[in-house]
Amino acid sequence: RNHLFDHLALINTLSRGLTLTGIGEPEQVATAYVDPDFFGALGVQPAQGRAIRLDENETGRNRVVVVSHRLWLSRFAGDLSITQRTVTLDGQPFTIVGVMPPAFHFPDANIDLWAPESLIDPARAPRRRDVRYQRVVARLAGGVTLEQARAGMNAIAGQLMAQYPDTNAARSTVTVVLLRDALVGGRLRAALWLLLGAAGMVLLIGCANVGSLLIARGTARQREIAIRIALGAGRGRVVRLLLTESLVLAVGGGILGLAASVWGLDALLALSRDLLPGQNEIHVDWRVLGFSLLVSIFSAAIFGMGPAIRASRSDPQSALSFGGRGSTPGSGRRRLWTTLVVGETALAVVLVMSAALMIRGFERLVHVNPGFDPRGVVTVTMNVSSSRYPDRQRYMAYYREVLDRVRQAPGVRLAGSTRNLPLLGVAEQWPVIVEGQPAVASGAEPLVPEHQVSPDYFRAMGIPLLQGRAFTAADDEHAVAVAIISRSMALRFWPTTDPIGRSFRFGPQSVTVVGVVGDIRQTRLDAEGAPEFYVPQLQDPRRGFTLVIRTVGDPRAMEATLRHEIRAVDPDHPIIRIATMAEVLGDAVTQPRLMSLLFGIFGVLALGLAMLGIYGVLAYTVSLRTHELGIRMALGATPRDTMMMILRDGVRMAIAGVALGMLLALGLTRLMTSQLYEISATDPVTFVAVAGLVLVTGLLASYIPSHRATQVDPLVSLRCE
Repeated sequence: RNHLFDHLALINTLSRGLTLTGIGEPEQVATAYVDPDFFGALGVQPAQGRAIRLDENETGRNRVVVVSHRLWLSRFAGDLSITQRTVTLDGQPFTIVGVMPPAFHFPDANIDLWAPESLIDPARAPRRRDVRYQRVVARLAGGVTLEQARAGMNAIAGQLMAQYPDTNAARSTVTVVLLRDALVGGRLRAALWLLLGAAGMVLLIGCANVGSLLIARGTARQREIAIRIALGAGRGRVVRLLLTESLVLAVGGGILGLAASVWGLDALLALSRDLLPGQNEIHVDWRVLGFSLLVSIFSAAIFGMGPAIRASRSDPQSALSFGGRGSTPGSGRRRLWTTLVVGETALAVVLVMSAALMIRGFERLVHVNPGFDPRGVVTVTMNVSSSRYPDRQRYMAYYREVLDRVRQAPGVRLAGSTRNLPLLGVAEQWPVIVEGQPAVASGAEPLVPEHQVSPDYFRAMGIPLLQGRAFTAADDEHAVAVAIISRSMALRFWPTTDPIGRSFRFGPQSVTVVGVVGDIRQTRLDAEGAPEFYVPQLQDPRRGFTLVIRTVGDPRAMEATLRHEIRAVDPDHPIIRIATMAEVLGDAVTQPRLMSLLFGIFGVLALGLAMLGIYGVLAYTVSLRTHELGIRMALGATPRDTMMMILRDGVRMAIAGVALGMLLALGLTRLMTSQLYEISATDPVTFVAVAGLVLVTGLLASYIPSHRATQVDPLVSLRCE
């Protein structure tokens, strides 16, 4: 009905992938089932061959696929005659019509096949108005804004709600977002901005550090600059000279940083584990080179301009009147040094504070109770081919035989199965209607996730049974429909009564509650347990399951045994993934782990640079004040007095930097609240600990120059005068 889009396409990735056989080991390839308009909506065409045609979405003509560049290389060895080649997928002949460009991985990073949407089995994905599982991608028509598209789609939704009140009630709005915003969600976008800000702070600290050292060096070069000016060099010439030196330093540092980034990028991408969208497109290219050059020039201007202008303004007569004698830096110059060092110390405090908060939040996250016991558990994910096992009886026979063989394998204590593994499985959500309670308006029913599990699933996963009973082998398709609910669901729908024996409906089915289990973290570790319900896998089996096996010893050592037992049932059926629950938990915290690591690196760099700045300024100060220190000692100053004088300067700078940094951190760390778990962005313990750490390191950075000052020999320092 709309005239808002030039292209509009459905995308389905919830259905299982297609199984590739006849070329090496059987493999279930991740597949996106799409409308032919999918490629036009994204504005991307195959690098070889062609896209799926409109008529190829019709039943009987839809045995065609487009393959990814990655699959083309790995399974077809980069065969240039790949298009129009016939391969066996799900036991049926399919024709490969195209190969996508190397960087194209959409809608998910693991997709390697694109097939016509009409291939989806209607029995598994019924074409009903109340079943909503598709993703939709569209391209705005020329001149249509995002706001106009939202208004137009909402108008259509209103028309459909009036036309089909039974299924479209309370569905008067449509969510229309830019694809960029959908790919880079709020949490990830915030994380990337935080990382960019942290990198910018490290750059500023480095610039302030080098700037303070150049000012100190300029003090030592006063005589040289004075001679140049006395011999006729203009102030502009002096500024250009000093800026050129700064540019050489900056470009040299930029080249070293660029070289380090080549290695660092590989490490970063390995750690991110496909967390970053478009990860395969991230590499060092001309844009990175150009950005590095601009940053280097920018850095040279920041840390070189001030010292250069200040040096060019020096008075030649005053600088030369002292002959060869060293001079004590003036109060203005010392104030500038102090300002730069205090500023970089303050920024270092902010970064160290951010790193400490990230690390503490990550530590709490990895120690959170997920509601199940992952120790000693290994999982095997499978999707059963509809071509090899076309009917329910054959599928269930295969499922039962696999589960029975795994149960009897040596080293296995318990074995169960589920369709939605915690932290991995995307569960179907159903509108729930509780029988015996006041009716809810159509379309306003609460949505609750449904999980299909086997009788031993809860024991194998270590999920506690709180009330009632677990499922048994008798809970099959011939028995009364039953369900087990989570503790949160019991509190949500039966807060004051016993839920055992109560009934509720989801979709066309009515089930009786026979048990209550503890809440688990099903979707994310940082998401509290929510209402969920479980139904027996034997009562309404759907293709695809994940075996959950509790082992006697090391679960990772069971992989070979499990593969042997499963292939003994059907050697040509692929296994999608074997992973321990410890590995699943590790994958679930990829982003917070990466953020903690990167902020930790930035914090260490910042603290090191800031302390180097304090050390450098004090060291230069001592070298320039050698004559003054010699006089003080000749007049009776003890080494301890001299040491404390220099040490006080360093400690004052550190204290001022910490104080300013704490004030900045109070405001800036609030920006990272979304990245923290169960810890406040203004946690007092962290603030005190970081302040103490920076003060101690500042004291250590000040000690060496102050100790060196005590080694000044008055006779030697005065003899040269």
